[in-house]
Amino acid sequence: MGLIELHLDEVDLVRANQFNDYRPNLIMIWYDVKLIAVVWLVLPQFRGVAFIYNKFVKEKVIKRYYPRIRGGEHKSSSSPPNGKKKNKLVDLMTTKESS
Repeated sequence: MGLIELHLDEVDLVRANQFNDYRPNLIMIWYDVKLIAVVWLVLPQFRGVAFIYNKFVKEKVIKRYYPRIRGGEHKSSSSPPNGKKKNKLVDLMTTKESS
């Protein structure tokens, strides 16, 4: 009976040492993971912030601050009230020519 308990204690010590060896490796990897995450968020080539915004934030902001945009209650600005469509470029050109 004593030999079995001694063997089990030895197995427990080996497992504890393996776990203690594993923890520093995780800590060392953690800094690399944080660096990669920050680089992904900050550098514009990866568009990480745009992904986070479009995936998680945009819909909540629209629902909270602009509820009529998705509801279809906003007025269409495709035609002015007098029925004529204005072309800003033509208006600018005609005002310069006439003056």
